[in-house]
Amino acid sequence: MPIPLSKRLDLRLASSVAVGLLALAVIAGFFTYRYAYQRQLELAESLQRQLVRTVQSQAEVAAFAANGEVGRGVLDGLLANPTILAARIESSDGFKRELGSRHDTDFARGRSYPLYS
Repeated sequence: MPIPLSKRLDLRLASSVAVGLLALAVIAGFFTYRYAYQRQLELAESLQRQLVRTVQSQAEVAAFAANGEVGRGVLDGLLANPTILAARIESSDGFKRELGSRHDTDFARGRSYPLYS
């Protein structure tokens, strides 16, 4: 028994609306994801800048006071981050503290990020 024309048109209309809504949902999801991802990147960058400022002030205090205990605490805190393998605090007046996750750390290799002037 053939399907009447009116039911075929209704089925086609329902299918078109469903595909259109699905496409709209995918597009909206894509833009929502991009917005949320961008916001997370901005937040991570802000937190990283805040961390650098905090470590910078602690390193300056350790170098200014030539306090080895404060310097060791700053270095221990830096090495708690799994991406940092070694850290060093040194000043122009001779204060120097360094700490590495391995004993054979070569400070001449790798990246160097000066935290204070």
